[in-house]
Amino acid sequence: MEPFGQTVAVTVPEALDRRLRRMACDLVAVGGPRTDPPFRPEDAVELASELLAAGIDTAPVVSLAILPADRSQLHVADVEPLLRNVLADLDVPIPGVELAGWIKVREIAEAVALGHGGALRLWSYWDDCGKPDELVEMLQLIEDWETSLGSERVRAATAIQEYAAVVALAADDAITEGSDRRDPRD
Repeated sequence: MEPFGQTVAVTVPEALDRRLRRMACDLVAVGGPRTDPPFRPEDAVELASELLAAGIDTAPVVSLAILPADRSQLHVADVEPLLRNVLADLDVPIPGVELAGWIKVREIAEAVALGHGGALRLWSYWDDCGKPDELVEMLQLIEDWETSLGSERVRAATAIQEYAAVVALAADDAITEGSDRRDPRD
């Protein structure tokens, strides 16, 4: 028996669970030269507050939710350990760098496939993802787009959008293969 009573299984609503998993990926990038999007402490506090409002009132969630919402008073170094505690408490794994990179690549590729742009952001994950050929090919398509004009540019943009689906499938494969890889700090 726990010191304060029995441990009760917590069910996190799907939308909040997705945000927690995205934030776990952002945590992996904290120590790197760039993040996409950057780990923002105020986002972690906001998410913890939403978890609390959803009835998830575990000690780690409360500890993070009670921090000030003012980003000028929040620092990554203060929030990161609390966020890691929340993720551990809610059984949300923190992926390793390669897996986190592929998760981000899938997110970006899906947006590009839907016509939202941002394909060049994929290149920043090339190294994290193990230098896959799919991202090299995407860079070549982007280069073709940059050097084209008129109807050729439209064709190049369409090729980028269509190839984004291939990148998303490669990401799915890598995520499936690497789903048991975790951040070694955890």
